[in-house]
Amino acid sequence: MRHKKSAALLSSWLSELENGIVIVEGIHDVKALRKFGIKAATYSFAMANAKSIVEDSLLANKKIFLLFDTDNGGLDKQNRLQTLLESISPYCRIDAGLSSRLLKLLNARSIEQIAKPVAELLNKGEEYGENILRYSKVHGNSEFQH
Repeated sequence: MRHKKSAALLSSWLSELENGIVIVEGIHDVKALRKFGIKAATYSFAMANAKSIVEDSLLANKKIFLLFDTDNGGLDKQNRLQTLLESISPYCRIDAGLSSRLLKLLNARSIEQIAKPVAELLNKGEEYGENILRYSKVHGNSEFQH
Protein backbone atom coordinates (compact mmCIF):
# COMPACT_ATOMS: atom_id res chain seq x y z
CA MET A 1 0.00 0.00 0.00
CA ARG A 2 2.87 2.37 0.77
CA HIS A 3 4.20 1.99 -2.77
CA LYS A 4 0.78 2.80 -4.19
CA LYS A 5 0.51 6.01 -2.14
CA SER A 6 4.10 6.96 -2.97
CA ALA A 7 3.48 6.34 -6.67
CA ALA A 8 0.34 8.48 -6.59
CA LEU A 9 2.23 11.28 -4.85
CA LEU A 10 5.07 11.01 -7.35
CA SER A 11 2.57 11.14 -10.21
CA SER A 12 1.13 14.35 -8.81
CA TRP A 13 4.56 15.93 -8.50
CA LEU A 14 5.63 14.88 -12.01
CA SER A 15 2.44 16.42 -13.37
CA GLU A 16 3.17 19.68 -11.55
CA LEU A 17 6.70 19.73 -12.94
CA GLU A 18 5.46 19.12 -16.49
CA ASN A 19 3.17 22.13 -16.20
CA GLY A 20 5.74 24.45 -14.66
CA ILE A 21 9.14 25.96 -15.36
CA VAL A 22 11.84 23.72 -13.90
CA ILE A 23 15.35 24.87 -13.06
CA VAL A 24 18.07 22.47 -11.90
CA GLU A 25 21.78 22.70 -11.06
CA GLY A 26 23.37 21.08 -14.08
CA ILE A 27 23.11 19.07 -17.28
CA HIS A 28 23.05 15.68 -15.48
CA ASP A 29 19.93 16.81 -13.64
CA VAL A 30 18.37 17.91 -16.95
CA LYS A 31 19.06 14.47 -18.42
CA ALA A 32 17.60 12.65 -15.39
CA LEU A 33 14.33 14.61 -15.62
CA ARG A 34 14.14 14.31 -19.40
CA LYS A 35 13.73 10.54 -18.99
CA PHE A 36 10.30 11.28 -17.52
CA GLY A 37 9.23 13.98 -19.94
CA ILE A 38 10.24 16.90 -17.73
CA LYS A 39 11.98 19.77 -19.50
CA ALA A 40 14.39 21.74 -17.35
CA ALA A 41 16.85 24.61 -17.59
CA THR A 42 20.20 24.74 -15.83
CA TYR A 43 21.17 27.14 -13.06
CA SER A 44 23.65 29.00 -15.27
CA PHE A 45 21.03 29.46 -18.00
CA ALA A 46 18.52 30.69 -15.42
CA MET A 47 20.94 33.19 -13.89
CA ALA A 48 21.68 34.62 -17.35
CA ASN A 49 18.00 34.66 -18.40
CA ALA A 50 16.20 35.34 -15.14
CA LYS A 51 14.10 38.22 -16.46
CA SER A 52 12.68 36.22 -19.38
CA ILE A 53 12.01 33.23 -17.08
CA VAL A 54 9.98 35.42 -14.72
CA GLU A 55 8.12 37.01 -17.64
CA ASP A 56 7.31 33.58 -19.10
CA SER A 57 6.12 32.40 -15.70
CA LEU A 58 3.83 35.39 -15.24
CA LEU A 59 2.45 35.39 -18.79
CA ALA A 60 1.71 31.66 -18.81
CA ASN A 61 0.70 31.56 -15.14
CA LYS A 62 3.28 28.84 -14.47
CA LYS A 63 5.01 28.06 -11.22
CA ILE A 64 8.81 28.06 -11.19
CA PHE A 65 10.27 24.93 -9.58
CA LEU A 66 13.80 25.09 -8.22
CA LEU A 67 15.01 21.48 -8.08
CA PHE A 68 18.42 21.68 -6.50
CA ASP A 69 20.37 19.17 -4.47
CA THR A 70 19.99 19.62 -0.73
CA ASP A 71 23.71 19.91 -0.03
CA ASN A 72 25.27 23.28 0.89
CA GLY A 73 26.26 24.08 -2.70
CA GLY A 74 22.79 23.31 -4.05
CA LEU A 75 21.01 25.27 -1.35
CA ASP A 76 23.32 28.25 -1.87
CA LYS A 77 22.60 28.31 -5.61
CA GLN A 78 18.89 27.86 -4.98
CA ASN A 79 18.81 30.79 -2.54
CA ARG A 80 20.75 33.07 -4.91
CA LEU A 81 18.47 32.25 -7.83
CA GLN A 82 15.29 32.57 -5.78
CA THR A 83 16.42 35.98 -4.51
CA LEU A 84 17.17 37.11 -8.07
CA LEU A 85 13.83 35.89 -9.43
CA GLU A 86 11.87 37.49 -6.60
CA SER A 87 13.75 40.78 -7.07
CA ILE A 88 12.52 40.88 -10.67
CA SER A 89 8.92 40.29 -9.63
CA PRO A 90 7.49 39.50 -6.23
CA TYR A 91 4.45 38.07 -8.05
CA CYS A 92 6.13 35.05 -9.61
CA ARG A 93 5.25 31.76 -7.91
CA ILE A 94 8.33 29.83 -6.85
CA ASP A 95 8.42 26.34 -5.31
CA ALA A 96 11.79 25.69 -3.75
CA GLY A 97 10.57 22.90 -1.46
CA LEU A 98 9.57 20.18 -3.91
CA SER A 99 13.18 19.18 -4.39
CA SER A 100 13.67 18.09 -0.78
CA ARG A 101 10.28 16.32 -0.70
CA LEU A 102 11.08 14.48 -3.95
CA LEU A 103 14.55 13.42 -2.79
CA LYS A 104 13.14 12.23 0.54
CA LEU A 105 10.38 10.18 -1.11
CA LEU A 106 12.85 8.55 -3.48
CA ASN A 107 15.59 8.18 -0.88
CA ALA A 108 18.02 9.94 -3.22
CA ARG A 109 20.76 12.43 -2.44
CA SER A 110 20.68 14.39 -5.69
CA ILE A 111 18.35 15.14 -8.58
CA GLU A 112 20.59 13.30 -11.03
CA GLN A 113 20.12 10.11 -8.95
CA ILE A 114 16.31 10.01 -9.20
CA ALA A 115 15.96 8.09 -12.49
CA LYS A 116 16.38 4.62 -10.96
CA PRO A 117 14.09 5.15 -7.91
CA VAL A 118 11.42 6.76 -10.10
CA ALA A 119 11.57 3.84 -12.54
CA GLU A 120 11.34 1.33 -9.66
CA LEU A 121 8.32 3.14 -8.22
CA LEU A 122 6.66 3.30 -11.64
CA ASN A 123 7.22 -0.40 -12.17
CA LYS A 124 6.01 -1.18 -8.63
CA GLY A 125 2.79 0.72 -9.36
CA GLU A 126 2.14 -1.52 -12.35
CA GLU A 127 2.60 -4.62 -10.18
CA TYR A 128 -0.61 -3.60 -8.40
CA GLY A 129 -2.53 -4.20 -11.62
CA GLU A 130 -3.02 -0.56 -12.44
CA ASN A 131 -0.98 2.05 -14.19
CA ILE A 132 -1.01 4.65 -11.44
CA LEU A 133 1.15 6.93 -13.52
CA ARG A 134 0.77 7.71 -17.17
CA TYR A 135 4.22 6.33 -17.90
CA SER A 136 4.93 2.82 -19.09
CA LYS A 137 7.50 0.68 -17.39
CA VAL A 138 10.95 2.07 -17.98
CA HIS A 139 13.33 -0.21 -19.85
CA GLY A 140 16.94 0.82 -20.19
CA ASN A 141 17.17 4.42 -21.32
CA SER A 142 13.82 4.63 -23.06
CA GLU A 143 10.39 5.46 -21.76
CA PHE A 144 7.01 6.18 -23.27
CA GLN A 145 4.13 8.31 -22.12
CA HIS A 146 0.56 7.14 -22.59
